[in-house]
Amino acid sequence: MKKVYSTSEVARLCHVTAKTVVNWIETGKLKCMKTGGGFRKIFREELLRFMAANNIPFEDDLKKILIIDDNPDDVHIMEEILQLGDRAFRIDHAYDGEEGLFKIGVYKPDLVILDIYMPRLDGFKVYDLIKAAPAMAGTQVLFVTGQNEDAIVMRLKNHGIDSFMTKPLDHERFLATVSALL
Repeated sequence: MKKVYSTSEVARLCHVTAKTVVNWIETGKLKCMKTGGGFRKIFREELLRFMAANNIPFEDDLKKILIIDDNPDDVHIMEEILQLGDRAFRIDHAYDGEEGLFKIGVYKPDLVILDIYMPRLDGFKVYDLIKAAPAMAGTQVLFVTGQNEDAIVMRLKNHGIDSFMTKPLDHERFLATVSALL
C-alpha cells in the first residue's frame, strides 16, 4: 500500500488537475511535505482525510464493474453511460468471454455486465463459470443483449437470470439497474 503521493498522483485519484491539487495545498486545504528538491508529497492519511472531508471517493472504495462484450462500440457506450451517472465506478472491459474470465479472476468485479453472443465463450458459459466459483459468490451479473426475441428472453429466465436488458439501452433504466445490483 502506497504511503506517500505526488501532486499528480493525487490529481489522478481526485479526478482533477495537478494545478488544482497545488491550489488546495497553497490554500491550506490539503497538507503536504516538501522534499529537498521542492517537490510536494502528500501522506496517505492526509489524503484520505481530505477526500473524506470533501466527499471524494477513494479509488479503493469504488465499486468495480467489468463489461464483457465483443462490440467495442457497445462497450464504449456503456462506459459513457456509467460515467454520466451520479456514482463513480472503477470500470474495465473485455472483448470476449475468455478474456473476460481472466479479468474476472484478476479484477474481482462487484458487477459483470455481460453480452450473450461472443466469440470463444458465450455469455451463458461465462455466467455458469462465475456462479460456480466460490470466490465470486457476491458478484452480480447483468446481461445485455441486442437480441430481443422471445426465445432469448425465455432462455435467460430458464437459466435463472433475472437481470437483463436489451440494446439499445435506456440510459436511466441502465443506471438504475446497475445501482440496484450494487
